[in-house]
Amino acid sequence: MKQKLTLIAFFALFLTGFSACKKEEFSEKPLKYKMFGKWQVEKITRAVTGQAPVTENYNAPGDYIDFRENDDDDFEQSLDGDRAIGTWTVNIDDSFVLRYSFGSLSAKLDNISESRFQFTGTTRNAQGQTETHTYYLKR
Repeated sequence: MKQKLTLIAFFALFLTGFSACKKEEFSEKPLKYKMFGKWQVEKITRAVTGQAPVTENYNAPGDYIDFRENDDDDFEQSLDGDRAIGTWTVNIDDSFVLRYSFGSLSAKLDNISESRFQFTGTTRNAQGQTETHTYYLKR
């Protein structure tokens, strides 16, 4: 009888442990973890205050943003062969900041899925004007 109880207890413990290891769905993950990895840049729309928006199409394999999963929250961006590196920080409200050596982009999530990522951010250009950038990324 004692062996049966021990076996039943072991089996119940095993089932509890196994069922607790459910894989987290993409939609349940925090934004930071959804952003990790390399995203190919399809296009970027830039609008300067008082001017018509301009869309630049990319889509080459070398046009990407790579949000690295490390302690420093580094990212690398490559557009038309111009490479920039920096750090990024995600806030509680699904906004985030990309910090480059030449400035920063304060961004807000538009939408994200496992294969698509769109965000809009603002920065100041060399003339002191506000620029709005909308990034369209894919995997």
